[in-house]
Amino acid sequence: MLFRSGTATFYESDVEVDRCACRQARSEDALNIVRCRFSIIGLSFADAASDAIDLDFTDGNISASEFKSCGNECMDTAGSEVTLGEIKIDGAGDKAVSAGEQSTVSAAGMDIRRPEIGPASQDSSKIAADGVGIADGSVGLAGYRRKKAFGPSIIEINRLQTHNLKTEYLLEQLSSISVDGVALQPNSLKLKELMYGVKYGKASRS
Repeated sequence: MLFRSGTATFYESDVEVDRCACRQARSEDALNIVRCRFSIIGLSFADAASDAIDLDFTDGNISASEFKSCGNECMDTAGSEVTLGEIKIDGAGDKAVSAGEQSTVSAAGMDIRRPEIGPASQDSSKIAADGVGIADGSVGLAGYRRKKAFGPSIIEINRLQTHNLKTEYLLEQLSSISVDGVALQPNSLKLKELMYGVKYGKASRS
């Protein structure tokens, strides 16, 4: 039996998605892209039970797309290089954008509302973004290490606006978050022990 983690899965097959919609996906990932190049324009997700997009060891871009009421993460990356542009997120049960396992995520223009956690970088990953709004959520930004095989993480954001967040950011020692060139001070220890549904976020399946 072939196990598919996504409602739609692309494996080692380059893909272009143009102006599509995905509603009420009930799989682990609404869209899973693995080991290929991709381009996504004008994709709309709503009411995904778990992750909307899972990107594993991929290289590509997502632009002019929106995510509404995702049960877990809107975008989850592992070992990937991803460029985001003009992204709208309204409701994330866990992270709005999760960069992991040496991923690099570059973003220009993100409007994030009602996230449990906004952009999060972990495990030797980097998020670099310009023009980000985060409102009405639990945690704005998070930088930490989860897996021993990897190192600390980086978040660099210019033109950040936040409103009505319970916690502006969570940051471990060695990882770094800077806003408009100003480094934020670490304020957390062993953050992974507080994430994934313990105090912040949602329980992980892996």
